[in-house]
Amino acid sequence: YIVLGLALILTYNKPPFALHGTVWLVMIGHLVISLPMSYRIVQAVLEGADFSMLEAARSLGATEWTAVRRVVFPAIAPGLVASALLAFVNSLQNFSMSLMVAPEGFKTLPLDLVGFVFAETGAYSNFNLAAAVSLCMMLLIISALWAVRLVTKQTWFENLNF
Repeated sequence: YIVLGLALILTYNKPPFALHGTVWLVMIGHLVISLPMSYRIVQAVLEGADFSMLEAARSLGATEWTAVRRVVFPAIAPGLVASALLAFVNSLQNFSMSLMVAPEGFKTLPLDLVGFVFAETGAYSNFNLAAAVSLCMMLLIISALWAVRLVTKQTWFENLNF
């Protein structure tokens, strides 16, 4: 991620795309990191989707938009949610690129966590706050996983083989 951060700084440092020091560069960096993984997941989901159900819905009188909304989208929704969740988690752990391209005063959650732990003087370091924020991050990710399981109507132990 360090090389990507350096490439973004060098690319977007001069006009016509002078984005260095803006929030847009952080968003572009996270997009460049998360997009390939999300693309591969969505591609696999779409390749595994059964589009004959779309043709059946169309032959039964549904409009194309209704057929996509009621037949195709529910079939691919778990893959889309999983892709978004993985992109979110990947973006959460992205510290080095955010450190390089984030503007002054703009803090992402990983930057704040490192700031809590490694303050310039020991009096300002706050390990308890860093631990609390880390716990909140874990609870957020576990809640998102629970929501995915709730939406897909799967149990936690469905895919385990004992």
